[in-house]
Amino acid sequence: MARAVLALSIAAALAACAPRALAPPPAVTGVPSSTGYLACQQGLSGSGAMFEALVPLATREGCGFAEGVKITATPSPLNQPAVLSCPTALALTRFDLEVVQPAALQHFGKRVVKIHHVGGYTCRGINGGRKWSQHAFGNAIDVIGFDLADGTRITVGRDWRAGGAPARFLHDIARGACQVFRVVLTPAYDKAHQDHFHLDLGPERLCGI
Repeated sequence: MARAVLALSIAAALAACAPRALAPPPAVTGVPSSTGYLACQQGLSGSGAMFEALVPLATREGCGFAEGVKITATPSPLNQPAVLSCPTALALTRFDLEVVQPAALQHFGKRVVKIHHVGGYTCRGINGGRKWSQHAFGNAIDVIGFDLADGTRITVGRDWRAGGAPARFLHDIARGACQVFRVVLTPAYDKAHQDHFHLDLGPERLCGI
């Protein structure tokens, strides 16, 4: 019952602070919505995440965020801090609690104790191109692997097509991610994502699994 109440609380907080659609080049105002930002932070705190609120950021190029956080645990520790928009950080906590942990217990009988990623906020275009990446607004994170409680490391690049429990786990959580994020890109989508899951809360919808 407590887990169900927590899941509903996180989902409600995520809905309250969902990001608005951004059209490139974006106009980052640097003015947070106090009500939505507070609800988002409360959702993160209630999930057991470890984070700190960030001041608004707006770059000359048009990148940035108004309601950002630096998250270090979801509550599973991250291999390195991730700077994300608060709604994206909240979605990452949902992904951990509602998707990753149940799948890890199902396939391995063990919990995930660390999530590895290679980047959240970065001011850049998609694959270096002219269209803005959702990383440029803190709306995306690239996840590359997971550590189990027994020390086993599962990586997208090595295990997605390897077969066995690691592959089944990765495919299951990719499907689950599509219920939490708006865009999920995996090795099945294109060569640019052969070693990671791209997860984002941008304005588009795509489940590339």
